[in-house]
Amino acid sequence: MKPQLSRTRRREFLPAHRILHERTEREACRVAEMERLAWLAARDRCLQLEKIRRNAKRRLAELSRGSPEKFAGERALAQAALREVARCEPHESAAYTILSFASRYDRLRYLRGSDAEREALVRETLARGGVRDERGRFQEILL
Repeated sequence: MKPQLSRTRRREFLPAHRILHERTEREACRVAEMERLAWLAARDRCLQLEKIRRNAKRRLAELSRGSPEKFAGERALAQAALREVARCEPHESAAYTILSFASRYDRLRYLRGSDAEREALVRETLARGGVRDERGRFQEILL
């Protein structure tokens, strides 16, 4: 049987318990805000890449239909933009997938880890093709 503390002893622990509870709440709020900001940044990077792709493809389609270049090298620049999007998109999509769907442990690894740890987690996610959540469900990276 678990030993019971007297009322007096419990009252002695109340201030410490309250302080510990307040610290825990503050830390949880801080981590949640870090996660929200990281998620927004990852989402914005994915959306920016999609916008670049959409605009470059649209302009290349216009050029292929005979529209003149607005400046010298426009076609080459649009093609380079599409290559850069193709290079960056898997990494950014993996980061977004981690922050959106991964287990709490992996999300914290991403948020609190060094740049090298973050890159390692992104590489692991790319190699697996997705992440697992707390229940073990697999979420594929969407490109």
